[in-house]
Order: sequence, then C-alpha cells, then structure tokens
Amino acid sequence: MKIIALTEGTRTSPASRIRTFDLLDRMQNQRRLSFSAISYTSDGYCRRLVAGERIGILRSILEQGWHLLALLRLLVSAMRADLVLIQRILLPIWLQMLLKRINPRIIYDFDDAVYLHGKTRERRFARQVSSAAAVIAVSGEAARQALLRGTAREKVTTIYTPVDCTRFELVQERNSETFTVGWVGSPATSNYLEGIWPELAEFARGNGNVRFVFIGCPEFDTG
Repeated sequence: MKIIALTEGTRTSPASRIRTFDLLDRMQNQRRLSFSAISYTSDGYCRRLVAGERIGILRSILEQGWHLLALLRLLVSAMRADLVLIQRILLPIWLQMLLKRINPRIIYDFDDAVYLHGKTRERRFARQVSSAAAVIAVSGEAARQALLRGTAREKVTTIYTPVDCTRFELVQERNSETFTVGWVGSPATSNYLEGIWPELAEFARGNGNVRFVFIGCPEFDTG
C-alpha cells in the first residue's frame, strides 16, 4: 500500500512530526507499506514559526509559491496513491472536490480547533470532515465537532497525541504537597499562555502551594 501525506509542516513542526511523521515511520517497517510526505510549509518557514521569529513580506510571498507547488504535487501523487492523509490543513472547497475525484480514499487528521476563525474556515472544515473517508480527531471534543458537521459516527476515530514514554524516566514526586501546572509549546504559541496568565495567577493565589512549569516559552512579564 502506498500512502501519500500532506502535512502542515516538516519534521521541525511538532504537530506534523508527532502526529504524522513518527507514526508513519513506525508503519514503514511493515511489509508492503510505503509512504511519502509533502510538506505544505517549507522547513525554513517552519523553523521561523517555531522560534517565534518575524516573517518578512518577501518570505511570505515566497512561501505562497511553496504552498502552490505542494498542492500541485499532492494532486499528481494522489493519482498513484492507495491512501491520502491530510494533516490539519483545510483545503479550499474546490480543491477538496477535485482531490476527491482523483482519489476518494482520504483520511483527515486534525489536532487543533481549525474550524474557528471565520465562516470560510468553518465551511472548509465542514466539507472536509463530512466528505473524508475517515477522520482522526485529537480529542473527544474535536470528534464531537466533526460529528456536528455531518460526519458519520463510524468514520470518526479519536487518537490522542502520543508521547514516546521510552524517552523519559519516571521519577517519584518529592513534594506531594506542591500542585504543578505544566505547559508545553513554542515561542509562536506562547502568546496564548500570556493571555490567560491573570487567571492562572489568580488560581495560584487561591490554592496554596502551586508552581508553574512552562516548556518552550520565552520569558514574559508575570506582574
């Protein structure tokens, strides 16, 4: 079986790496199974986004050309694929229709609230999840959103973002009286954390011994 995957980013992008590349790497070891991935976003652009660096106008224009080339490669590759996997990206409706005519065996995986931020995204999401042969959602709430858009229940599967436990060593908590709040992200997403900091600080003030562990977040003013 030949699988073609359209990923939102390269292996530099955490979501693409964990939800697509790592899983497909494991599947690659199975006999009679091969896959190739097309990144919708260039690696250089991914690195800037993850690092929270500013994206210039020229770079943004060049990236639009990368997007177009990736979509053209997807349409051509889909003709020879047994299965098409789309990770998070919401394709324009006309492109969804064209891709389905080329290859109806489409799996859509989403691990974020991609259906938010405007009616256009809402329409794209509704079409994508309802017309896909199968939908993989990151959580029960994400699965519910797909069902609300008319996706058949038997087509929706929930797969939580996996963690490779072999890379970590389990240690005994030394201070059981401390309540730890953890966050894992990147400089590109830390603004969401900053946005809810007043509520987190209020929670800490009212609940005794609380500590916060932020991974991948640059320093910001906690007041």
